[in-house]
Amino acid sequence: MDGKRRYGKLILKLLAAALFVAAAAAAWFVYVTEYRAVPAAEYVSPDGAWRVNVYMIGEPDFPFGPVKCRMDLLSGRRKVSSAEAEVKNDGAKAGEENFEVLFTDEGAYITVKGDEMDDIHIIMYYDSEVEEQP
Repeated sequence: MDGKRRYGKLILKLLAAALFVAAAAAAWFVYVTEYRAVPAAEYVSPDGAWRVNVYMIGEPDFPFGPVKCRMDLLSGRRKVSSAEAEVKNDGAKAGEENFEVLFTDEGAYITVKGDEMDDIHIIMYYDSEVEEQP
């Protein structure tokens, strides 16, 4: 009887370990596909004082869906403002070809482009204001 109890405990421990590994793998999958911020592009102003970093958040929706992107305006290492936009690009990842950034005296003018969408125009002012234009 003692041998059966020992094997029963061993099986329970192995099942618990397998369940833990499966839960960790599921959590990693959700993080990678929905929340992980991957650098997609970086733009620096001509004087080097300002920078726009573009991040792809998660992965494009399966099979041909959009991907969410975040744009951060930075002065040195300080984040001044942030904006989000969806890139509809036939399920492809976002990259430099999906963004145009023009630095002016007022702020950074960002154009977001995709194969399956109208252009989105975002102005990130140096005073931390953000404006989206049609």
